[in-house]
Amino acid sequence: ADGLYGMVAAFGLTAVSDFLVGYSSWLRIGGGLFLCYLGLTTFLNGGNMKSLLASPSNPLSNPLSNPGKPSLPISHSSPTASRVSGAALFSAYTSTLALTLANPATILSFVAIFAGLGITQSAYLDSVTLVFGVFSGSILWWLVLVSGVAYLRDRLTPARLFRFNQFSRKVFGGLIIGFGVVALASAI
Repeated sequence: ADGLYGMVAAFGLTAVSDFLVGYSSWLRIGGGLFLCYLGLTTFLNGGNMKSLLASPSNPLSNPLSNPGKPSLPISHSSPTASRVSGAALFSAYTSTLALTLANPATILSFVAIFAGLGITQSAYLDSVTLVFGVFSGSILWWLVLVSGVAYLRDRLTPARLFRFNQFSRKVFGGLIIGFGVVALASAI
């Protein structure tokens, strides 16, 4: 989404920019409502970790009831790794993309940054370079994030992962709801 918005801002697609700026209040309302819904769902949803840990067919089940026994670390060959389908990954990708695209502040930020850097519609090479930089920065960020998760994945026990999941869904659900309320308030 950052690459797409960077391209819109850099190449001066005025029809799209004008639409987003013209309907920014409605987009903020829609984005704010979506953020509130997403935050509430995150806050209330226990996720699949609880049901996975309680499953009798799972060899890692019930690590919380055996505190004296060490828990097995989650590995790439664990039963949890094979449960994520391609459809679930695509659904996660599309919902995240929609959430990012629903934020008109992103396009306005890119327009302001590019204007401040003196990028104009006639500077085609500068625009291509900037779009490539935005896209590369997003890719680098996700590479670092995914690498960090992959590194920690083998070092977390199911019990620790479960506790982290319970804690983080409350914290991040509350933060997302807060951002939704701010987006709604800014639209009014």
